[in-house]
Amino acid sequence: MTEHRYPPRALVADYLRAGVGLVLTLAPLLFTEPIPVVSMLLGGMAILFAFFALRTALRQITHFELSASGIRAMGPRPRDIAWAQLEDFSLRYYSTRRDGEQGWLQLKLAGAGNSLKIDSALEDFDQITAQALAAAGRRGLACSPATLDNLRRLGLMGAAGGAGESG
Repeated sequence: MTEHRYPPRALVADYLRAGVGLVLTLAPLLFTEPIPVVSMLLGGMAILFAFFALRTALRQITHFELSASGIRAMGPRPRDIAWAQLEDFSLRYYSTRRDGEQGWLQLKLAGAGNSLKIDSALEDFDQITAQALAAAGRRGLACSPATLDNLRRLGLMGAAGGAGESG
């Protein structure tokens, strides 16, 4: 069994974004008297930044245990998926730039009523994805064309395809 966490350096930027967002949205509310419409907009945005900070904190205290039998999220919302019960495997790419050059991958796994979403900032993300891909292949799960393309990007499938390819 191996244990995987989000490294602090990956979370610092998210904490900074949340903090700056909260300061920029709450300061005008605390130090001025904006018109009601502006107050509602700033308040709504502050709530979004607060949720983002909470989500980052949850990622910090959650760790994943990977074993030959499955994967388990340990933290405030513990969940586990046995490889023998894997029902859904997808790998999506989210771009932060219009040219698609920068972004992150998100692995989604589901089975036995549980689901996990893991993003590529997690330590050893490619190892986790490879083990999940092998389980998906054993279960005969078909991968979407986007998932296959993202697996190739990650170097987990050759240009000719591989396990779990649908077509």
